[in-house]
Amino acid sequence: MEKIKYAKINVKSLPFPLEFNFYIHRNSNNKLHFPFLYFLHGGNDNHSFLERNFTLITKLMDNGTIPQMVIVCPNAQRSQYMNYKNGKELWETALIRDVPNFFKSEYNVTFHQNDTCVFGISMGGLGALRMVFKYPQKFGIAAAIAPGIVPSLTYNLSIHKSNLFFIGRKDVESIFGSPMDKEYWKQNNPVFLAVKNHKRIIKNNVKIYVECGDCDSFHLNEGTAFLHSELNKLRLKHEYHMLHNIDHVGPFQKQRIKNGLEFIGRMLMHKKPSQEEINFKKYAEKLFKHFEL
Repeated sequence: MEKIKYAKINVKSLPFPLEFNFYIHRNSNNKLHFPFLYFLHGGNDNHSFLERNFTLITKLMDNGTIPQMVIVCPNAQRSQYMNYKNGKELWETALIRDVPNFFKSEYNVTFHQNDTCVFGISMGGLGALRMVFKYPQKFGIAAAIAPGIVPSLTYNLSIHKSNLFFIGRKDVESIFGSPMDKEYWKQNNPVFLAVKNHKRIIKNNVKIYVECGDCDSFHLNEGTAFLHSELNKLRLKHEYHMLHNIDHVGPFQKQRIKNGLEFIGRMLMHKKPSQEEINFKKYAEKLFKHFEL
């Protein structure tokens, strides 16, 4: 098993070098196509997030729960993985364009939509959902743990301060402008993007996993439940969990990360339906045809 590597590259999208940790497995032909995974940290964290969870990841690879993958964890500071409105820091562009270009040129990595994945926790969950809902033609799978989303489609006075305080006024002004550009906020709100792009998301067969604890001290359970409700209205299939008596952090967090990665593994290694499942589906369809009110 290869070790985690570190890179620091100059990119046009940022006024400073972009740092990231990554894991890459090279096959004997010196050519590479494995699934690609962004592993996105939360606020007040950095690219060491991958290193701290690498033992778990390697165990999941070794036992076949997840396949070999190219895994990248950028140091995104508190950017929310956003392009700043003033254009000074374009984090989204860095992840959509600059990092893939680095791996294409340096490691001959190829990218396919169906196995390009993004996993994130807290701020990283926010970034994961935004990227997959904004670019469903690029990302096939997303798993978001306690994502930092707000229970609203637009920025308005009905949003309670309990759903916003965790972001921080300084971060809001840096990213969305001062005064805040409410339209820019809406156009980068993952829930609004899911509604706006739901037909494209369905067409591209994007797989979505989202969860939160019902005792989240940042009240992110409210935003997560709101997203779940909106996705159901759109008939947009997804896996959703509201974990009872669980806060934003705590001893169960490692298990939550494991659960999200296992979802990605299941989606990547999805097997054809068993004969039992095929037979049951036919049986259910037959019952449906004969059902009368």
